Amino acid sequence: MSDMRNVNNWHWVSKDCRPWAKKYLTEQLVDLSAKKDNVNVRITSLDECNGDVDLNQRKGKLFAIYDLVLKLSWEASQHDKRAFGTIS
Repeated sequence: MSDMRNVNNWHWVSKDCRPWAKKYLTEQLVDLSAKKDNVNVRITSLDECNGDVDLNQRKGKLFAIYDLVLKLSWEASQHDKRAFGTIS
């Protein structure tokens, strides 16, 4: 009879990392800015973060699977002009 225990995570182990990914992407993207000539552009918020972010282990090897749809809000300014929008 075989031993069905998952010793050292040899068999498939999967962890949902969506909460971590949303936090990480918010920290990295919000307030990210760029400037060219007199135009300033800045990401103001991460409005949506949907999809899958999984960290998997099989036979001692780690690999990530991710498929995300993001929606970001931005603002731009040039002198006294302003623009707002979203990126999907």
